[in-house]
Amino acid sequence: MKKLFILLAAVAAIYLIYDNFVRKENEAIQVEGSLVRVQESASLEAPGVTARNYGHAEGTVKNTSDKVVKNIVINYMIDRQVSSASISHLNPNEETKFITNPVMLRVMEPPFYIESVKFE
Repeated sequence: MKKLFILLAAVAAIYLIYDNFVRKENEAIQVEGSLVRVQESASLEAPGVTARNYGHAEGTVKNTSDKVVKNIVINYMIDRQVSSASISHLNPNEETKFITNPVMLRVMEPPFYIESVKFE
């Protein structure tokens, strides 16, 4: 019984260390974005040519830490393709807008999610 209590106390201590120190580093950047779909125009006189659809992510990114964050790279997966945006730096509590590079869409309602946020 004593060994079980020691094991549970160790697990709780490891979780608290992770929650207070390791996880907070990943929460320094807060990203909110949405998918924007754009369809290029097609000529009615050329029936064999169809319009292509493009998509990109746009939104805001905010530095929630008290340190300057540099070299921010935001990667989204749009229709199984990586679409990314780069921001050189963000000061503490600064918020800015971002737009990722466009990718050609294969379907009108593509899967869309944030892949990763990397920074220094």
